[in-house]
Amino acid sequence: MEFGRAIEHKIIIEPTSNKGFYVRVGCGRFSFSNNEDLLQGLRDYLVNPEKLEKEYNRLQSQLEEVAREPVEDPPITVT
Repeated sequence: MEFGRAIEHKIIIEPTSNKGFYVRVGCGRFSFSNNEDLLQGLRDYLVNPEKLEKEYNRLQSQLEEVAREPVEDPPITVT
């Protein structure tokens, strides 16, 4: 018999006041607007957690790059 955790992180599901859900997985927090999407997301994560974690990390890296890019102020036009 082999022992070990099925997944690396604890999953915490919190219902919201608008019939949705917040889900915490490790340091990530996700929102789902209905129970069908929640169940599909959980199913996807449980079947292949490495794939979803890799995709999450890739998207986070892209967001960080966009946040670091300098933003130029638009020219001010006086009329």
